[in-house]
Amino acid sequence: MSLHGYRRNHSGHLVSIRGIEVDKEKFNFIKDFSKIALPLAKLLQKHVEFLFDQPCEDAFQELKKRLTSTPILQAPN
Repeated sequence: MSLHGYRRNHSGHLVSIRGIEVDKEKFNFIKDFSKIALPLAKLLQKHVEFLFDQPCEDAFQELKKRLTSTPILQAPN
C-alpha cells in the first residue's frame, strides 16, 4: 500500500489509478505457462512471419485469464 491509498492490495491484485495489476509478491507461477505460451513464443523466432492466428489468440486469452483471476483454495470435504 502506498501513502494516500493510491495502491491497494485486493485479492492478490494491486488496484491503482493506473488500473489493475498482478501483485508480484503473491505471484509465483502460472501452471503450464510454457505450454500455453508456446504459440506466442514462436512468433519471436528469427525468420518467422508474425502471424497472430487462432492458436496465438487462444494462448493470449488463456494467459490473460490466468493473470487476472485469483485461485481459490478449498479444504477437501
